[in-house]
Amino acid sequence: EMKAKQEEKMRSLQDFSSLLDEDAKQPEKELALLSDEPVKQKKSGGYSPQNRGQSSSIKTSVDAYQDINRTLGNFYEAPKEDTEKERLLKEVEALKARLQEKESNPSTALEEQKALMEESYKLAAKYLPVNAGNASETETIGEPATKNTSSKTAILPVSQVRERTVSALPQEISDADRIQAFSQPRNVGFHTATATAQRETKNTITACIHDDRTILDGQSVRLRLLESMRAGGTLIPRNTLLTGQARIQGERLGITVVSLEYQGLIVPVELRVYDTDGQQGIFIPGTKEMDAVREIAANMGTNAGTSINLSSDAGEQLAADMGRSLIQGTSQF
Repeated sequence: EMKAKQEEKMRSLQDFSSLLDEDAKQPEKELALLSDEPVKQKKSGGYSPQNRGQSSSIKTSVDAYQDINRTLGNFYEAPKEDTEKERLLKEVEALKARLQEKESNPSTALEEQKALMEESYKLAAKYLPVNAGNASETETIGEPATKNTSSKTAILPVSQVRERTVSALPQEISDADRIQAFSQPRNVGFHTATATAQRETKNTITACIHDDRTILDGQSVRLRLLESMRAGGTLIPRNTLLTGQARIQGERLGITVVSLEYQGLIVPVELRVYDTDGQQGIFIPGTKEMDAVREIAANMGTNAGTSINLSSDAGEQLAADMGRSLIQGTSQF
């Protein structure tokens, strides 16, 4: 189709050029028909209006012919490149391609919405009330803390204190210490260059009951630390006294420590007491027997003098009631 259009243009141009050739030949014929007298008169300096009109028409035709030739020559020349126009066209094409990509990929719109929602959440968290902001900062900046659901208080983590070796260089020891060290059994094994030392870790803090006392359910019990511990960022030294709440459950005395005091600082914690057998609570044998004795004694005091006896002596009647209550309580136990 483009080739046919090009041929049609060439055909029209050829027709136009043939017409121009005919117009150019006509002035030449007119020049040939002119006689020699006007030329001679022109050379002699005479004035002839006829000759002047003919020369002006010929000059006009020649100028028109030259203009047409220049126009035809410029028609086949390539137009000059316009950089500004090319840049604008490229920008338009890039915008069209971007628009088509957005229409073809709806996930990008969802991602943009998610990004906007995240930004809004960040702004909301930034401009929350002061108390909520302080709570979030303490949880993120400080050590991880657990919240007690009953008291709504941030509980600080508790860990043991490890003694780290400052220097492993050999130190001078006395002869007595050297003899004592050699007299003890020694490990003759060795560690390879790639082996790593295994450190034993434990999740308990050693403590003991500070003093002997008789307690009831719900009373406080004083404990004494046998080793140092770290509560959050506070170092609690050895022999520090802790106070916990006691709860008797069968043959176990459960003790729970919810806070401790050291140098005027109240540290919220949550510590539970375990016995050496690994079970929660301190083992207190004989608790059931003591409960049975107290119950029998209470029943004996309550039932004394309530039964009917034919004996005339009040002492005998009281002794009979107490004996009967003792027998009933012992049989129930």
